[in-house]
Amino acid sequence: MENLPKIRGDIFVSLAIGQLLIGKQENFDGPLGQIFLKSIRERWSQLENASPEDISVFMNEAYSQDQISGVISVIKGKFFENLVETHENADGDEWTALLHEDESYPGSDMIMTNIETGETMELFLKSLNSI
Repeated sequence: MENLPKIRGDIFVSLAIGQLLIGKQENFDGPLGQIFLKSIRERWSQLENASPEDISVFMNEAYSQDQISGVISVIKGKFFENLVETHENADGDEWTALLHEDESYPGSDMIMTNIETGETMELFLKSLNSI
């Protein structure tokens, strides 16, 4: 598995928003598609219960082609946070992750909890292209 190419998150979000805008909602049935839609719903509160079709209509009506790069930037950060939370909660170790509901929570984005010891730590997440 280590030899398989990895797709960068910013490329995935760009491709996914393109698919969404042209009405290819069937492409969001898998886990990454669901995390992508969750990220949009969390960034735009009016879309909290929206179907993929409703999200597509909203994005097409609310944003011009020139504004889509800004939309991608907004989604990309939340998508990364949701991926980290999902990965940590599925990796089978003794740590669980929970993103803060309040995105303006000072000093951290996520609380990690050790389910065996009760130890907690707060993390600030940053998506970068370099170490």
